[in-house]
Amino acid sequence: MTRPQFWTLMGTAIVLVLLLLVKALLIQDTHQLRVELTHSQRDIMQGEAAKPLLNGMVRRLMQGTATEPDLADLLRQYDLYPQGGNP
Repeated sequence: MTRPQFWTLMGTAIVLVLLLLVKALLIQDTHQLRVELTHSQRDIMQGEAAKPLLNGMVRRLMQGTATEPDLADLLRQYDLYPQGGNP
Protein backbone atom coordinates (compact mmCIF):
# COMPACT_ATOMS: atom_id res chain seq x y z
CA MET A 1 0.00 0.00 0.00
CA THR A 2 1.38 3.36 -1.01
CA ARG A 3 1.32 6.46 1.17
CA PRO A 4 -1.46 8.21 -0.79
CA GLN A 5 -3.60 5.09 -0.58
CA PHE A 6 -2.98 4.85 3.17
CA TRP A 7 -3.96 8.48 3.79
CA THR A 8 -7.00 8.19 1.52
CA LEU A 9 -8.12 5.12 3.44
CA MET A 10 -7.41 6.84 6.78
CA GLY A 11 -9.38 9.93 5.72
CA THR A 12 -12.29 7.79 4.58
CA ALA A 13 -12.27 5.93 7.90
CA ILE A 14 -12.30 9.21 9.86
CA VAL A 15 -15.20 10.50 7.78
CA LEU A 16 -17.12 7.27 8.37
CA VAL A 17 -16.53 7.44 12.13
CA LEU A 18 -17.74 11.06 12.16
CA LEU A 19 -20.83 10.07 10.19
CA LEU A 20 -21.57 7.30 12.68
CA LEU A 21 -21.30 9.77 15.57
CA VAL A 22 -23.65 12.19 13.81
CA LYS A 23 -26.09 9.37 13.16
CA ALA A 24 -26.04 8.38 16.84
CA LEU A 25 -26.75 11.98 17.87
CA LEU A 26 -29.58 12.25 15.36
CA ILE A 27 -31.11 8.99 16.64
CA GLN A 28 -31.12 10.35 20.19
CA ASP A 29 -32.64 13.63 19.04
CA THR A 30 -35.30 11.80 17.04
CA HIS A 31 -36.17 9.69 20.07
CA GLN A 32 -36.59 12.79 22.24
CA LEU A 33 -38.79 14.40 19.59
CA ARG A 34 -40.97 11.29 19.39
CA VAL A 35 -41.39 11.29 23.17
CA GLU A 36 -42.41 14.96 23.09
CA LEU A 37 -44.80 14.27 20.23
CA THR A 38 -46.38 11.40 22.13
CA HIS A 39 -46.88 13.62 25.19
CA SER A 40 -48.42 16.35 23.05
CA GLN A 41 -50.76 13.90 21.35
CA ARG A 42 -51.82 12.56 24.74
CA ASP A 43 -52.54 16.07 26.00
CA ILE A 44 -54.60 16.86 22.90
CA MET A 45 -56.59 13.64 23.24
CA GLN A 46 -57.28 14.37 26.92
CA GLY A 47 -58.44 17.87 26.00
CA GLU A 48 -60.74 16.51 23.32
CA ALA A 49 -62.14 13.96 25.77
CA ALA A 50 -62.84 16.69 28.34
CA LYS A 51 -64.51 19.02 25.84
CA PRO A 52 -68.05 17.57 26.18
CA LEU A 53 -67.79 17.67 29.98
CA LEU A 54 -66.64 21.29 30.00
CA ASN A 55 -69.29 22.24 27.44
CA GLY A 56 -71.94 20.65 29.66
CA MET A 57 -70.66 22.60 32.65
CA VAL A 58 -70.89 25.86 30.73
CA ARG A 59 -74.42 25.00 29.57
CA ARG A 60 -75.47 24.38 33.17
CA LEU A 61 -73.91 27.65 34.24
CA MET A 62 -75.71 29.44 31.40
CA GLN A 63 -78.99 27.97 32.65
CA GLY A 64 -78.23 29.48 36.04
CA THR A 65 -77.88 32.94 34.55
CA ALA A 66 -81.69 33.20 34.42
CA THR A 67 -81.78 33.47 38.20
CA GLU A 68 -78.31 34.96 38.80
CA PRO A 69 -77.59 38.01 36.61
CA ASP A 70 -74.12 38.39 38.14
CA LEU A 71 -73.26 34.92 36.86
CA ALA A 72 -74.01 36.02 33.28
CA ASP A 73 -71.60 38.94 33.63
CA LEU A 74 -68.94 36.68 35.09
CA LEU A 75 -69.31 34.15 32.25
CA ARG A 76 -69.12 36.94 29.68
CA GLN A 77 -66.02 38.33 31.40
CA TYR A 78 -64.18 35.03 30.88
CA ASP A 79 -65.66 34.34 27.42
CA LEU A 80 -67.37 31.18 28.56
CA TYR A 81 -70.09 30.14 26.15
CA PRO A 82 -71.42 26.71 25.24
CA GLN A 83 -70.05 25.27 22.05
CA GLY A 84 -71.91 26.86 19.20
CA GLY A 85 -71.11 30.50 19.85
CA ASN A 86 -72.27 33.36 21.97
CA PRO A 87 -75.70 33.16 23.63
